[in-house]
Amino acid sequence: MCGRFYINNDVISLIKRLKSDNEFSCEISPGDIFPSQKAWIITKHDNNFGAKEIKWGFKNSNNGLIINVRSETVFQKKMFSKAVEKRRCVIPSSGFYEWSAIKEKFKFYRKDHDTLYMAGIYDTNDDGERFAVLTTEANSSVSDIHGRMPLILEKNQVRKWLNETDEYKEILEQTPVELNRKSDFEQLKLF
Repeated sequence: MCGRFYINNDVISLIKRLKSDNEFSCEISPGDIFPSQKAWIITKHDNNFGAKEIKWGFKNSNNGLIINVRSETVFQKKMFSKAVEKRRCVIPSSGFYEWSAIKEKFKFYRKDHDTLYMAGIYDTNDDGERFAVLTTEANSSVSDIHGRMPLILEKNQVRKWLNETDEYKEILEQTPVELNRKSDFEQLKLF
């Protein structure tokens, strides 16, 4: 699951490279991104990759937000099936946070480079464009904290995820890379 993620200056540089200077109208600051806030996503239109800022969370019928979508069932849900077929996106981040059962906050990030690419989908509704993060079963680096985690793309999979072919389907079934984790205060166990 992903209930909050963060960006640092490396991710901001990536976003600025994908956005042309004349279109770039706002400052991006490093920090945490919360559900319902705007965040930058990477999309592909007419064979060009670009970054755009949209809100995190699909609105549901109860005026709540759906911020994560299970990759295993994304085609079974009418609300998401068209988006995964036609409107896939990548959410660049420096990492994400997860909380343990006893409310310890953990930061998860890549071991090998600064940008963590999360697979996502986006759609347009009555109040604009919105995105959700695709999740999968947690791997061993996350599973003792939470049973779900974002579906993480390797850098060389970004193009495959965004292309208009069916190549993206195999990514939905992959196990994400092992991550580093850090907590300011982790409860030690005696046994």
